[in-house]
Amino acid sequence: MYIKITNGTPAKYTLGQLRRDNPQVSFTKDVPDETLAEYGVYPFRDMDRPALDENQRATLSEAFTQVDGEWVRKWEVRTLTTDELRAGMVCTRLQGRLALGKAEVARLDAFIDSFPNNWALRQVVDNAVTWRRTSQDMQMLGFALGYDDERMDETFIKAMAVDT
Repeated sequence: MYIKITNGTPAKYTLGQLRRDNPQVSFTKDVPDETLAEYGVYPFRDMDRPALDENQRATLSEAFTQVDGEWVRKWEVRTLTTDELRAGMVCTRLQGRLALGKAEVARLDAFIDSFPNNWALRQVVDNAVTWRRTSQDMQMLGFALGYDDERMDETFIKAMAVDT
């Protein structure tokens, strides 16, 4: 993995590009770093991936920088947004029902039974393999239970921790 410095700006570069850009030069199979430097070409490496918690993501930067005389690409770490965190909240039906507990499941069932044309909603609650925090049905059921977004998040986090 190489970069070439052009007008002070590093960009990814390959040995194939070096050979194409300099057809008059016969490069050895393994071009020494000193020879590469004569053409403004330098090896680079990706820095070690940082340790992350479950609320973070890391992506490799497209920018190159020098650290202790070596060209590297650093990792950019960011905290996930609330929407991204919620998109990852998925539990099994059993985990969800166990996390809710007997009384809340009874309230949920009573709501569904009182709902006109409840067949589809009943199928989701009784037969869906997984429950997704961001699904419209889960939003409706959370509303029916009087849960705000924070309580829904807590319930899904609790459900995902249930070992079945």
